[in-house]
Amino acid sequence: MAFEDHTGPLAYTAFRALEATAKLAGEGRVALELDVDLQLPTATNAPSTPVPTTRVRFALGVPLQTPVTATAPVPGRTDEVAVLVFSAYLIREEGDLRTLFECKMRERQRRVAGVSD
Repeated sequence: MAFEDHTGPLAYTAFRALEATAKLAGEGRVALELDVDLQLPTATNAPSTPVPTTRVRFALGVPLQTPVTATAPVPGRTDEVAVLVFSAYLIREEGDLRTLFECKMRERQRRVAGVSD
């Protein structure tokens, strides 16, 4: 997943890209290596100047299909912490992807309708 790059002044740290590597780590768990690219704030960049970036690395062992929150300091930014909130799912075939998509769409419809669990 990636988002567009920003040039010129940037007021806040912005998410730029995410790279993930996953390996099965035993029954119901997965080992994840996540690299998050961030664009750093700048006060006075010229409009054509690229915004500086940094990378935050996460190495986690997480349970499948369970919400997880992970934090790591942002290099060079002592006052900032990167926070990821996600759930890991094992997808072995197209049917698994379809089942996950349908579940996410049902959850989205519940939220749009204002109904929560």
